[in-house]
Amino acid sequence: MITSAQKELFAAFRNLSDSNGGIIAQVESANSRLTQSLEMQEDAVDALSHKLNTDVLCIWIPLILAAALLAGLFFQYGGARLHGFCSRPVYAAWL
Repeated sequence: MITSAQKELFAAFRNLSDSNGGIIAQVESANSRLTQSLEMQEDAVDALSHKLNTDVLCIWIPLILAAALLAGLFFQYGGARLHGFCSRPVYAAWL
């Protein structure tokens, strides 16, 4: 003979394990939605990271290298001329 407490417990277990609308099915559904959402965010972050890496490699590094090259050329050749010009004596005929 099954008591009412055993019947209630059996009904609760049936509700937990119901594959269509039970609590376990709801938790699995929520986990799959959460996993999909996290995967979409991961793909978005990966795309942004790839874009930033491409921008850095294609734009910023060549720009910095070109600026360093021009600064080196200026200080090697133009800087020497400026130094030579400033070290000349000033004559009264120039005034």
